[in-house]
Amino acid sequence: MLEGWREAGASASLTLEDALCRARRIGSAEGASERFHPWAEEPERLEGPAAHAWRAQACAAGDGGEQPGAPWSASARVGAVPLRRGARAYGVLVCAWNAASPREAAALEWLRAAAEAAFGAQWRGAEARRLSRQAQAIAELVRTSVSAVNLAEVLHLVTKHAAEGLAARGAALYRTDPRGSLKVEVAHGHPVMRDTFARGFLAAAQQVCDSGQALTGARGRRSAAAAARCLG
Repeated sequence: MLEGWREAGASASLTLEDALCRARRIGSAEGASERFHPWAEEPERLEGPAAHAWRAQACAAGDGGEQPGAPWSASARVGAVPLRRGARAYGVLVCAWNAASPREAAALEWLRAAAEAAFGAQWRGAEARRLSRQAQAIAELVRTSVSAVNLAEVLHLVTKHAAEGLAARGAALYRTDPRGSLKVEVAHGHPVMRDTFARGFLAAAQQVCDSGQALTGARGRRSAAAAARCLG
């Protein structure tokens, strides 16, 4: 899914200068109370400036009505800025004003740089917090593994930290039985669904065990769909 952002309560009567002033204010510490609204759409269904910004990875401006149903569709003029983290494109930032302006190209480049700086700082902060939680989890595992607790408690802790470290809804740990088949050893998550969920991923876990390779991407999504069907 592709996410776009627009300013909450944005007015179609904004001039380009108004839009830039508001963007600067929101990017400042004093602008924390002003919000952006997320909007999600499949990339292939994008139209107008948002489509160009995503596909060409370049700033674009045009008529807001080219994307029916979008939050900015009633705006006379919109600009779209691609958002990237390193080489990975992950979204488009859309802003609106009331008429074309000769300053559009320069304004959109400024907005692109400001957005990259702001989202980059946010990502670095989130990454620092993630690494801190990871270090705390590893330290807890080290303390537990050398204590007098039994193996079952250690496995529960490993599964819990795996789910929390990935911000996942649940996690399952599988072990082989004497015949070489996998069985669910520990399931972590919501009590209503964790056991059924773990059984639904058993085939995917067996595939990983047999191949010695992680299962990701489309194959992982197909396994998730199978697990969802198991949940009914």
